[in-house]
Amino acid sequence: MKNIISTIATLLFSSGAMINAQCSDLTIKNGAIGDLSGQSLTVNATIAQDAAATCSAGSFKIGIYLSTDDILDDSDKLVYEQDVSSGLATNEEKSINTTIDLSNKEIPAGNYIVIAKADIEGTVEEITETNNRILFGPFNYNGSLNVGIFEITREQISVKAFPKPATDHINLQFETSNNMQMINVLDITGRILQTQRRKQNQERIDLSSIPNGLVLIEVTENSKTIWADKFVKQ
Repeated sequence: MKNIISTIATLLFSSGAMINAQCSDLTIKNGAIGDLSGQSLTVNATIAQDAAATCSAGSFKIGIYLSTDDILDDSDKLVYEQDVSSGLATNEEKSINTTIDLSNKEIPAGNYIVIAKADIEGTVEEITETNNRILFGPFNYNGSLNVGIFEITREQISVKAFPKPATDHINLQFETSNNMQMINVLDITGRILQTQRRKQNQERIDLSSIPNGLVLIEVTENSKTIWADKFVKQ
């Protein structure tokens, strides 16, 4: 009997039927929402094998979903998928950077979380199944994309923001000076990360302490937002 079991196991391994045993561990290391404009959604992310992985992962698919909450289930809308037919070796990474046209996706208006997930079909048997996804958002969709906390119908001042994407700083170029206005840098939940008073026609905003990802910036006067923009900090 032991010889029969040993023979069967040898045949399974040699035929490739067990190449995806639980020694792989796909994870999404980092990512960000890029452009949120019109009906296009830009997402970038890095998929890698976790340090716990001891073998290669076979072919799998990456998917990007729109969800009304932070739980991925059958009610969520798959808006993009990509084949990784070569799989991933241990310590290997795969980057995706894609712009998704939402105009033909039949997406109802509402607030959404973006979920990027590796191995959407479950073809790779992983050590841990809970670290192969990442969440972005929330944002508001109403036929065009707008970050929900900045629903400004009319910008009351003219401002140029550059460079985009930003690294350690971003510049704001104003038409006139005004020392009554405040400049706030926020994360996508609306939490203020830093603030400074506007003093000149051009202000340099230090971003060295701001985490990478989608960042929001607003100009306020008398505690009311009169201009806002979003950009990616790398």
